[in-house]
Amino acid sequence: MYAQIIPLRRLPRRFAFFDYKISEELNVQIGDLVYMPLKGRSVAGIVRGITDTSEFKRLQTIESIRYTKFMTSGDIKRLELIAEQILQSPSTVLTSALQGLTHSKSTPQHGSGSKSGSMDKETAKIIGTSLNDNRGSIETSFEGSIVAMSLAVKKAKNQVLVLCPREYDAETISQFLSKPHAKLHGHTSIARRRWIMENWQSGDLKILIGTKQSSLIPAKKIDTVIVFDPQSDDHVSYSRNPRYNARLAAELLADQHKAQIITVGSLSRLEQANDPIHITPRAEAQIINLADSREKTGIPLISETSLDAISNALQNGKKVLISYNCKGVAKHLQCRSCHHIPMCGSCGSKPHVRLDDLVCPVCATEMWIPKACPACNKKTLSTRGIGNKKIADNLQKKFTNAKIQVIDKEHSTDSNADVSIVTEHYFQSIYKPFPENRFELIVELMAEKSLGDNYESSITTAYRLHRIMHMAHHHKAQCIIQTWMPKVIKPMLDSESFLEQENELREQYKLPPYADQFIMSGKLDLVPSDIRDECIEQEGSFLLTTDNKQRKEILKRLKELPDNVTILSKYSKYY
Repeated sequence: MYAQIIPLRRLPRRFAFFDYKISEELNVQIGDLVYMPLKGRSVAGIVRGITDTSEFKRLQTIESIRYTKFMTSGDIKRLELIAEQILQSPSTVLTSALQGLTHSKSTPQHGSGSKSGSMDKETAKIIGTSLNDNRGSIETSFEGSIVAMSLAVKKAKNQVLVLCPREYDAETISQFLSKPHAKLHGHTSIARRRWIMENWQSGDLKILIGTKQSSLIPAKKIDTVIVFDPQSDDHVSYSRNPRYNARLAAELLADQHKAQIITVGSLSRLEQANDPIHITPRAEAQIINLADSREKTGIPLISETSLDAISNALQNGKKVLISYNCKGVAKHLQCRSCHHIPMCGSCGSKPHVRLDDLVCPVCATEMWIPKACPACNKKTLSTRGIGNKKIADNLQKKFTNAKIQVIDKEHSTDSNADVSIVTEHYFQSIYKPFPENRFELIVELMAEKSLGDNYESSITTAYRLHRIMHMAHHHKAQCIIQTWMPKVIKPMLDSESFLEQENELREQYKLPPYADQFIMSGKLDLVPSDIRDECIEQEGSFLLTTDNKQRKEILKRLKELPDNVTILSKYSKYY
């Protein structure tokens, strides 16, 4: 007898599995985790199949069995499908899924949260109704997300998986779940990972809150999969192999277990636009046209309406939150004579302007502000755009007695100031749910800031708008959205209509999810000309877009490319 084994090693995409002899002493079965020799070492692997014959004659023999039936054939097929669709070897995907399983065991331990939170009865009722559906998308705030998860956990008879985009979200949600559970994220120790995987596979662990790896590991029987903040790009692994989308992997996991899947966030995913959408109440937003002359105040990006609202909130002793995703004093430097923009010498990005220097938002390189233009040598460099520090300085001059703070990656301490000017970093790493109506006013300073030449930017913008509207509803706060483009921004506030129109546009122009995208980088000179002719050439990469009908043929051609050509599948409806 011979076993087809997928080794737990990161291997090139052309490798699928290896054949090994089964000795008479070992009762090897599909799904066993075994040890076998590979390149002079003893390595672990998963048995994917057993056959009577092998086309190879000189085969090595399996050494031992570590776990019996640790994975089902359904688990193996699911991970092999992911590997196929993202053009990676099954061994690479399984290595990521089972990271820590072969290490020493830690002391068994469940966690439980001690914090509690509350939500208005209307919102809680809508969330409860949503959870009774077989499949649902719940649009709600961070606070509502935690209520939804608590109700789902209470309802489930078997296991519940809560998939989070970031470690911060997993830790925060854990604090509000009183039932025993475990957390799995980037800072989970190797030994702890083994304990989690053993108990999740056996069914002894009922609730798992985790990031990407939790969408891959085998479970006993899952009732509910909850995907938190589905619009977040942090669900996708772009940086290293395997480059996969954890939220889509979680959907495949739910299909395997015939489990209910619920997405919980400020805005439903585009792919779920036709699914039942249960919308929780949100604050009515006041749209302010920054181009309206009646809104001019002499303070850049601060309208007359916002200025009055800030003044009223401060007089009432309440707090103000201003969302503006641009750090520093200005966005960048530019020469008035030749229009040259000084770039980062390390990565080529536009550095932000601070009080005394420049800092790159991509690689964090710090640079002196040049005295003259590097291109024309004229002393005509000036700032372009307005950063959060400049906004804070202008407001401090207007409200001298108020405490005004900037919260971003460089200033990440929330000091409970009167006015907080925050970037995306605040919402992703600092914001705490269930404060007691801390803010009376929430302002989005420039709604179209996240719009750009990327087709996904409209979804990103709508997501951020709905996030602050839900947040304002929970705080019972006034919500003001400032924009130079009211005709573009206003339709985004109706989520169902916006998602429907966005779906129609994507289908019309053959964009994801109606087409797939592959990004090729690395040794691009090794990409054949017939494939290159179908690509859009970008800086250091090729972008290949194909409709779903051609996907199988494209996968075959791309799989033949050498491994020093890196391929990232930007979207796949198959995993």
